Amino acid sequence: MKKIIGQIKQACFSGLGRSVGSYLLVFLVPFLIVSGIWFKTSKDSINQQLELSARNHLLQLQSSFENNLMQLNDLSHQIPHDNKLSLKMISHPYYTLEGQQSLRKNRLEGSIVDEVFLMYYEKPDMLFSTSGWLNTELLLKSSGKNNFSAGEIAQLLTTDVPKLINLEDEYTESHNRMYYLVPLQNADQVSYGTAVYAIKESSIQKLLDQSSYGEESTNYLVNEQNQVLSSTGNRELLSYMNNPDNVAQAKQEKTLTISGHRFMTQQLENTGLGLSYIGVVNPDKALATINRVQQKFLYFILGTLLLGSVLVFVLGRYNYRPIQRLEQLMEEYDDENAETHVSGERSGIQVHERVSRFLNENKELHEEIQRQTPHAREQVLRKLIGGRIKDEEQLVVLLDSVHVQLKGKYYFTMTISTREKGLNEFSQQHDVLMEYLQMVRGTGFVGYATEVLSTQVIAILVAYEEETEMKRISEALYNDTFDLVGLRPTIAAGNPVKHLAEINRSFIESLAALEHSFTMKEQAIVYYDELKEEPVTGGISYPDSQKMKLIQSLTQGDFDVAGETIHRLIENGLDQQLTAGAQKIYGFYLLNILTKFASDIQSCPALTTAEEAADFHSLYDLEPQLLEIAKVLCALVQSKPQNQESQLKQELFAFIQDNYASSQLSLEMVAEEFQLSVSYLSRFIKKESGMTFSKYIQELRMEKIKQALIDSDRPIKDIIREAGYYDVSNYTRKFRTLVGVTPGQFRTLNK
Repeated sequence: MKKIIGQIKQACFSGLGRSVGSYLLVFLVPFLIVSGIWFKTSKDSINQQLELSARNHLLQLQSSFENNLMQLNDLSHQIPHDNKLSLKMISHPYYTLEGQQSLRKNRLEGSIVDEVFLMYYEKPDMLFSTSGWLNTELLLKSSGKNNFSAGEIAQLLTTDVPKLINLEDEYTESHNRMYYLVPLQNADQVSYGTAVYAIKESSIQKLLDQSSYGEESTNYLVNEQNQVLSSTGNRELLSYMNNPDNVAQAKQEKTLTISGHRFMTQQLENTGLGLSYIGVVNPDKALATINRVQQKFLYFILGTLLLGSVLVFVLGRYNYRPIQRLEQLMEEYDDENAETHVSGERSGIQVHERVSRFLNENKELHEEIQRQTPHAREQVLRKLIGGRIKDEEQLVVLLDSVHVQLKGKYYFTMTISTREKGLNEFSQQHDVLMEYLQMVRGTGFVGYATEVLSTQVIAILVAYEEETEMKRISEALYNDTFDLVGLRPTIAAGNPVKHLAEINRSFIESLAALEHSFTMKEQAIVYYDELKEEPVTGGISYPDSQKMKLIQSLTQGDFDVAGETIHRLIENGLDQQLTAGAQKIYGFYLLNILTKFASDIQSCPALTTAEEAADFHSLYDLEPQLLEIAKVLCALVQSKPQNQESQLKQELFAFIQDNYASSQLSLEMVAEEFQLSVSYLSRFIKKESGMTFSKYIQELRMEKIKQALIDSDRPIKDIIREAGYYDVSNYTRKFRTLVGVTPGQFRTLNK
């Protein structure tokens, strides 16, 4: 017996015994205590998250609904500026149809609007709608109330501030239609009428549905009288909330007991509109799944710890077992094994492997970031020269994120045409030139280049310190370029600007100078501010440089530059002291520039405005109309760019989407289909997608396979083959490497 006791003591105080004992004392016991605390705090945390989630959904409902009402406010503020909707115009038999069309436009722009009515104080007994004039009493006819006098109706619709009313709710037993009233005010802020918007019940219902998250939650829209205007959720709760007293209780209490079930409530108010937003959540249903998962996870931890204590003892005796078992121990106990002279060897191996794996993973991540940074830099620079970034702080953040250091007191843009002389294709040195110009630095300046693919132009954005150094920098860049690629490209430079966010102005001027250079004799560098106009004797002078700048600003969708250029063109015409007839000729010249551009991009509104502007009397009268046309054109270009590059992008990626599964799909095949060079197409795809062609096809096929696995029950091998992979077993291994699970496991997890 003593021998046995001695052996037990020896085992307990041996390296293995100390290892197991230290694990039990240092890890297991504290972990069980912490687990109990964690279980309690996690449950409380889940309840808090549920309340926060319910409130966030309610805030989403409030924001969505009131943003729609603010949109109606904006539409109403535009009505006084619409001459077609003045009382004088819509009362005229001939112009009333134009007023109806303008009102239909307002109705279409209001996403939650079913109908729009205008009530003018000068005609309180009539409403103007998209169907024409109608008697005010007809507005209430659908709600079953016909005994209102004209004065009562006018008083009901008269308001000095926007407000929401429910006619049926106030005067009948039903409450399915809401109206939003917005006062119409003239330039002196005096109300002369009311815009009455009939709200779609389906739109409100949709907002309520979008803000709820399953059967566990119910949202309500309630008025000041505690009556439900609209709701979503189960009927039992709706029946309960139809009682105004119950609604009042829901506003005051955080919990309700309905039919023996506990419900959590959240509420938001808008006193200006007299609305309340109430959310009711069944926490038992919402937390049922989480509680089951939490309970199972707790059982799993306890079971793992029990099994682990046995494994520690067994594996401690066989300290030279394969590394795979040591990694399993490290994963299960997070390196909590006791440090003995035996286990210390294991600990060193484990640390080495973990650090090695960590470094390898981060190396891959770093390499991926380095691969993506040039594509992100291209996107930022192209937005900058396109005038898409106006906020200085946002610009600094974006440039820092892509490692661009454009810092200086002045900025300008140079553009280089890489088109072969007489040919509509890239020169052979284009790739070399673009690679060299990614970043250039010299004494007192730094520059970055980006491609404007559709125009076969390279734009260089330059930041420098001294105002007089622009020409020196341009000549230095030109000479370096000539020495590198062995050709004399056409180079143009725009005027400098003091703020980087305005460098698009210099870009537009450089494009205008580049266009102008094609009509000039061979010249190394063309500066926009040195463009000379041909002298005109006894005639009308048309400044071609300003004309080209106007066309380029319209092409870029930059209304600020376009407006300034139009003003200068008008001033040029006035400075010539032309006769009335000559002013008409000069004005038609300007109008023709905008009309031709509008025709090219198929802008019917601009063409209509141009047709109306043709009946001008002087250049003073023409200028605001030209500005209006330019504003329409720039807005259209900004929203739907119609340049060659955007069309190519749309057609190219549509073609790839249609043929992604083809075994014949390759970069060469696509280049031949679109009659482009392989190098151009490769660069274009990288810039637009941030990936190489092969990577883009791999990602596209992967997404198609994932979607098919989720949406259908077809055999996995058929899905993989239909996506363009014929070696099913090889791709299955690749899928597991990329996704972490096999295709079958992915389907099971996401079904």
